[in-house]
Formats: sequence, C-alpha cells, structure tokens
Amino acid sequence: MLLSAFFTVYRKPCSWFITISTAWIFLTTVLWYQNWSLIVYIMGGASQWWLKVSFLLSMYSSLQSSITFTNMLTTVSISVLLGVQLSFVITYIRRAQTGWQVLHRAHAASVAGMVAGLFGVGCAACGSVIVSGLLSFIGANGLLLLLPWHGQEFGLLGIGLLLWSIYFVARKLQSPLVCK
Repeated sequence: MLLSAFFTVYRKPCSWFITISTAWIFLTTVLWYQNWSLIVYIMGGASQWWLKVSFLLSMYSSLQSSITFTNMLTTVSISVLLGVQLSFVITYIRRAQTGWQVLHRAHAASVAGMVAGLFGVGCAACGSVIVSGLLSFIGANGLLLLLPWHGQEFGLLGIGLLLWSIYFVARKLQSPLVCK
C-alpha cells in the first residue's frame, strides 16, 4: 500500500521538487539556526559577495563535524520525511479538493512531528538547542541529563510522528473518495 502511494505521488516531477526543496529548506534552517551569530558577523563584514556565498555553502560541511552521527541522522531523516509528508498531503488535497476535514489528523501529526523534530535538533556540545534553551530559561537545564539519550528522544518522536502521518495519508491516497 505504501509503495503504491509512493508511485502515485512521485510520478510527477513536481512532487520530487517539493520533497527536495522542503528537505533542503528545513536542513538549511537547522544549520543556520545553530550558527546564526557567526552568519550575521560574516554577512555584516566588508568581504566580497562570492566569499559570503562560499561561506554559506560551507555551512553544510559543519553538519558532520558539529553534531553526533545520531543527531545528524535524525536531522536529515526529519528533513526528508517532512518533504515526503508535504508531497503526500499536496497530492491528496489535489485529488480530493475537500481534503481539509479528512486530513485533520494527518496535519496535526505532521505539525507535531516537525515541532518534536525541532526540539530534538542540537549539537554535540549543547544537546537539544530549543529544549535546552527553554529549560535554561526556567533554570532546569539539567533535566535533559535525566533522559536516557539526553534529549534525542524528541527527534526520534518527531520521526515516529512523521512516519505515522505519512502512513495515514498514504492509506487515504489508496482509498476511494467516498463518504463514510
């Protein structure tokens, strides 16, 4: 069923474009968020524009050096799954044209997966960026150390929610468009 839905969605080049661009935008947002102050400093400098572009492109190499392999795998997985989810939802909405009521649970799971995935993104030194920031704001940053994987659970939760959401939309893509 999932394979049939995959072929239904990705027979059009537009779906490939949506998936790749969404994954790239999400991954870029995560990478740039972790290095925002450095980016602002470099972009504000008086160097030539091609050096600035070169610097921004070199940020992708920091993915393997600034975070652990598990965090890198989680971040890339969430990026790709988010792109796949968006392609599936767009295909279903185009097919149904009234899919907003039917896909309410899938939208909620997709948004929840993305938010949980964002909570799980972090670097090797500081752990989960958003969760540690929120916890340190209330003085409870050490609570992440009590978790077995020190905050990586949020990224795995995001992957799980996105997989469930993709499965839910794939099941809806394969079912006939009739009222129950």
